[in-house]
Amino acid sequence: SGPGPQEAGPADDGTLRNVVRNRRLLTARALREKEQQEEKDRERRNREGEDYRLLRQRAQSEKAFDEGASAVRMTLRRQPIGTDRHHNRYWVFTQPLAGLYVEKGWVHNYIGYSVAQDGVCEG
Repeated sequence: SGPGPQEAGPADDGTLRNVVRNRRLLTARALREKEQQEEKDRERRNREGEDYRLLRQRAQSEKAFDEGASAVRMTLRRQPIGTDRHHNRYWVFTQPLAGLYVEKGWVHNYIGYSVAQDGVCEG
């Protein structure tokens, strides 16, 4: 019969000194393996934390962008986008009545113009 799991091998004569030495080696090996596993777990948690932080930051920036875009769509104009030669004002609205609106009759029938000639204004 050969050496069993608890019996000493040919290089190990089973003395107390060898048993203690083997246990110390096994304990040191187990400690190294445990430290390596803890380091792997720590790195994995750091990667997961970084991924979560990036996802949260992206979600916040998308939310801020969506809020800004929504505010732009809901904004009412204070100034018209322009006028034409007949003094009609043009407005663009998005909500709730989307479209281009022409405002007529906002100016009096008489509009006085003055043309400057050689630095002198005529009225």
